[in-house]
Amino acid sequence: IRIVRKVALSSIPEHRARTILALLNSGGQLPIKELQKVLNCSDKTAKTVMREFERIGLAELVEGKGSSPSKIILSSELNSLLAA
Repeated sequence: IRIVRKVALSSIPEHRARTILALLNSGGQLPIKELQKVLNCSDKTAKTVMREFERIGLAELVEGKGSSPSKIILSSELNSLLAA
């Protein structure tokens, strides 16, 4: 399973791989400020990545003020698959 995880992560866009690894290293939750640090990006870009993860089913968003996400939570299905 570890080799499959390594191959899968190396096959996806870098921002997705870095986000997934950060989520795994942070217990499955990542505040937007941490995602900005991981990706070295703006608030707007981090929110775009978070919404992309939600749209493709990799994570859920926790809403902050208004409709802006405050953090991202790795989907339980992906978390159990990658944790194996």
